[in-house]
Amino acid sequence: MYAVAFAPDVFRAAIPGSGYADWVHFYRGENELRHVKLLDHELGPFETSEDAWRHSSAITNVADVSTPILLVHGVGRYPGSDQSEIFARALENYYKPFQYKTYPNENYYVYGKANRRQMLLDMLDFFEQFLK
Repeated sequence: MYAVAFAPDVFRAAIPGSGYADWVHFYRGENELRHVKLLDHELGPFETSEDAWRHSSAITNVADVSTPILLVHGVGRYPGSDQSEIFARALENYYKPFQYKTYPNENYYVYGKANRRQMLLDMLDFFEQFLK
């Protein structure tokens, strides 16, 4: 998500899988400790570095996205995440080219054999559409 938001003309198509679009929302919502500790180290503690967290979020630069995107995301199992959905809504608000696919009975990653197979087929179709 970050790559297409901050380097909009580099890729002809992109598929961010289970990514994070908004670090501020993540901190205030999902807040997985391992990710928070890593972000504290990389960006500074949230309490004193909220601006850095915000400016490092793809959502802040979504208006500049020009790359067609396929967002793939598992849904239905703990731990869940709404980051791909948040990014999809922002892309839609700016009329950006994207597709949003979810796969049931997964957490944010897609691990199940049938879902993984379908996801890979969806990815292949997407790349064939934009890279041929």
